[in-house]
Amino acid sequence: MNSVSDSTLGPYQFRMLTQNFCFNISYIKTALNWQPTLSNVEMLTKAYEYYIKNIEAMSSNDEVSANRSQVKMGIIKIVKLFS
Repeated sequence: MNSVSDSTLGPYQFRMLTQNFCFNISYIKTALNWQPTLSNVEMLTKAYEYYIKNIEAMSSNDEVSANRSQVKMGIIKIVKLFS
Protein backbone atom coordinates (compact mmCIF):
# COMPACT_ATOMS: atom_id res chain seq x y z
CA MET A 1 0.00 0.00 0.00
CA ASN A 2 1.73 3.12 -1.20
CA SER A 3 -1.04 5.54 -2.05
CA VAL A 4 -3.94 7.37 -0.54
CA SER A 5 -6.31 5.48 -2.85
CA ASP A 6 -5.46 2.29 -0.93
CA SER A 7 -6.48 3.94 2.34
CA THR A 8 -9.72 5.04 3.97
CA LEU A 9 -7.87 8.09 5.27
CA GLY A 10 -7.74 11.43 3.49
CA PRO A 11 -4.47 12.63 1.91
CA TYR A 12 -3.48 14.73 4.95
CA GLN A 13 -4.09 11.93 7.45
CA PHE A 14 -2.30 9.41 5.22
CA ARG A 15 0.80 11.65 5.02
CA MET A 16 0.72 12.26 8.80
CA LEU A 17 0.91 8.52 9.43
CA THR A 18 3.32 7.47 6.70
CA GLN A 19 5.80 10.29 6.04
CA ASN A 20 8.34 12.33 7.96
CA PHE A 21 7.95 16.08 7.83
CA CYS A 22 8.88 19.20 9.75
CA PHE A 23 7.42 22.65 10.17
CA ASN A 24 9.52 25.77 9.68
CA ILE A 25 8.24 28.48 12.00
CA SER A 26 11.15 30.90 11.56
CA TYR A 27 9.01 33.35 9.53
CA ILE A 28 6.31 33.46 12.23
CA LYS A 29 8.92 33.95 14.93
CA THR A 30 10.44 36.87 13.04
CA ALA A 31 7.29 38.52 11.67
CA LEU A 32 5.38 38.35 14.94
CA ASN A 33 8.33 38.53 17.30
CA TRP A 34 7.02 35.31 18.79
CA GLN A 35 8.67 32.44 20.63
CA PRO A 36 7.07 29.08 21.41
CA THR A 37 6.28 28.49 25.07
CA LEU A 38 7.14 24.77 24.93
CA SER A 39 9.96 22.82 23.34
CA ASN A 40 9.17 19.93 21.00
CA VAL A 41 9.93 17.45 23.79
CA GLU A 42 7.74 19.32 26.29
CA MET A 43 4.89 19.55 23.78
CA LEU A 44 5.04 15.85 22.90
CA THR A 45 5.33 14.87 26.57
CA LYS A 46 2.30 16.98 27.45
CA ALA A 47 0.29 15.48 24.55
CA TYR A 48 1.30 11.95 25.55
CA GLU A 49 0.39 12.56 29.20
CA TYR A 50 -3.03 13.84 28.08
CA TYR A 51 -3.47 10.78 25.90
CA ILE A 52 -2.59 8.38 28.74
CA LYS A 53 -4.89 10.23 31.14
CA ASN A 54 -7.82 10.17 28.68
CA ILE A 55 -7.32 6.98 26.65
CA GLU A 56 -10.09 5.08 28.40
CA ALA A 57 -12.62 7.87 27.92
CA MET A 58 -11.61 8.29 24.27
CA SER A 59 -11.87 4.60 23.42
CA SER A 60 -15.19 4.04 25.23
CA ASN A 61 -17.05 7.13 24.00
CA ASP A 62 -18.52 6.87 20.50
CA GLU A 63 -19.73 10.47 20.58
CA VAL A 64 -16.35 12.20 20.68
CA SER A 65 -15.31 14.22 17.65
CA ALA A 66 -13.10 12.61 15.02
CA ASN A 67 -10.19 14.73 16.26
CA ARG A 68 -10.52 13.28 19.75
CA SER A 69 -10.98 9.64 18.85
CA GLN A 70 -8.44 6.97 18.09
CA VAL A 71 -7.67 6.36 14.43
CA LYS A 72 -8.67 2.93 13.21
CA MET A 73 -5.36 1.96 11.64
CA GLY A 74 -6.56 -1.09 9.73
CA ILE A 75 -4.03 -2.20 7.16
CA ILE A 76 -1.79 0.82 7.82
CA LYS A 77 -0.85 -0.81 11.13
CA ILE A 78 0.58 -3.77 9.24
CA VAL A 79 2.29 -1.58 6.64
CA LYS A 80 3.98 0.49 9.36
CA LEU A 81 5.47 -2.71 10.83
CA PHE A 82 7.39 -3.25 7.59
CA SER A 83 8.33 0.36 6.81
